[in-house]
Amino acid sequence: MRENMFIYRDILLNGMVYDKQAYERRKQKLGPDEMRARWREYRRSNSSEDYREKARVRGRKWRKLQLEINPNFKEYQNKQHRDKAKEKRYECIKHYSKGKMNCNCCSEHMYMFLEIDHKNDNGNKHRESIPNMNIYRWLINNNFPEEYQVLCSNCNKGKHFNGGICPHQDSDEGKPGTYA
Repeated sequence: MRENMFIYRDILLNGMVYDKQAYERRKQKLGPDEMRARWREYRRSNSSEDYREKARVRGRKWRKLQLEINPNFKEYQNKQHRDKAKEKRYECIKHYSKGKMNCNCCSEHMYMFLEIDHKNDNGNKHRESIPNMNIYRWLINNNFPEEYQVLCSNCNKGKHFNGGICPHQDSDEGKPGTYA
């Protein structure tokens, strides 16, 4: 087992010892379809708010125990979250740029400059409607709605300051005082 991995075996969760090897044997014996059916039934029967609160408490206890067992657990968990967020961002930008990975306006191709833009200029209102959720996660969960596009930072900011029109598309481009 790697040094920074959290411990699977012999951890007390909800009065039970979780045994990763036993779980893998059961999974192999039942097959993926039966395991999925069991998880579906488990989630359906445990979807009440009381159960969710109990699960949150168990999760906190588990994370606290992990920190006692492995001091590097927090770093490991943070790295996992960062990596997952990067994967989601990449997936969204790739989808909305149709695999070209560039700005829809000026064709800027440096990945670090690319951003997701609300075509209808309603980003603030949309962010308020999905509190505590990452925009990339929301886009993936909602099957990539069509009212979004990829713009580079310059085009996105320019569009904001220019009344919804990117300066590259504006006929008065380059004239002083036309941007605010």
